[in-house]
Amino acid sequence: MDFKKNPKQKNQRFFVMNFKKNPKQKKKRFFVMDFKKNKRGWIRIVEVFISILLMTGVLMLVIDRDVFEERDVSLEIHEMQISILRNVELDNSLRGDVLLASLPVSWNNFGTSGLTSVRDEIISRTSADFICEAKLCSLQDNCLFDNSIEENVYVQRVIIAADLEIYSPRQLKLFCWSG
Repeated sequence: MDFKKNPKQKNQRFFVMNFKKNPKQKKKRFFVMDFKKNKRGWIRIVEVFISILLMTGVLMLVIDRDVFEERDVSLEIHEMQISILRNVELDNSLRGDVLLASLPVSWNNFGTSGLTSVRDEIISRTSADFICEAKLCSLQDNCLFDNSIEENVYVQRVIIAADLEIYSPRQLKLFCWSG
């Protein structure tokens, strides 16, 4: 291989390959860049690459902000459920009503099973954006939700075991979803 300059272009070089098997075959030329003489071109390529990286980074930040601005419903529902269940657990009259009820009690039967005050407490403390229903079961039951809902259903439970006079362990499960 030997390098020859192309007379028409100043900054380019070609290397020529001779194939000695057939002397009549033309010499093939391959383009080789001269990196030292084309510094400006490489600098432009690096500048464009860095600008594309910067624009991509800014675009990713803008997209991430839109995702984080959405309301985190799960945290809000979780805090509301804990507040409602803690209030039922710590209020002596509500606690007594839960301990005296016969098991299991679904949400539709809370009014007839002596749990009207518990039902009213859950409804009054539930935010307007959400719908909550409860179920009272024994500790051994799975206490599954009876309804079929298309939304995400968030569940919390509290175990109410006794008051000063009655020992009757049971669980109160609260099912909430956005409405």
